Amino acid sequence: MQLSPRSRLDRHKPAVHRRFAQVLVGLVWLAVGGMLVGRAGAWILEEELVVATLLVTGGLAGGALFWELAFTRVVRKNLDRLAAMPDRMCVFGMQSWKGWALVALMVPMGILLRHSPLDRSWLAGPYLAMGAVLLGGGLAYARQGIRPRAPPGTRSEP
Repeated sequence: MQLSPRSRLDRHKPAVHRRFAQVLVGLVWLAVGGMLVGRAGAWILEEELVVATLLVTGGLAGGALFWELAFTRVVRKNLDRLAAMPDRMCVFGMQSWKGWALVALMVPMGILLRHSPLDRSWLAGPYLAMGAVLLGGGLAYARQGIRPRAPPGTRSEP
C-alpha cells in the first residue's frame, strides 16, 4: 500500500502533547524575556541612580501598558488556539503562522538595535518593557500547560 505524500509527511512531524507545547512556549517566552530584562538591567546598572530609576520606572510602566493593550489578547488567543488543538500536535504549532512571522521579524530587529550606534540607555527602557511582557506571557503559557485538568464539562481560566 502506497502512502500519500501527506501521510508520509505526518509520520515525520515532530509531535508533542498539547500541554507540553504550552509549557514549551512558556519556557521560550520566559527565556527570551529573561534575556531582555538581563540585558536591560546590565545597561541600567551603568547609569546614575536618577537615570536608572527613570529607566526602570518607564520600562515597567511601558511594559504594563503594552501588556494591557496588546499582549493579554495575544496570549489569550494563542491559549485558546492551543486548547482547541488535538492532544498530539506538531511542536511548531505552538505558535500561529502570524506568530512565527512576528518572531522572524523581531529577532533581526533586536540584533540590529543591539548592534546599532544608539546609546544603550535608550534601549534599556524598551528592552525592559518587552522583557517584562514576555515574562508575563511565559508565565501564563507555562501555568496553563502545568495546571491540573478541569473536570469534564467545565473550563478553567488562566
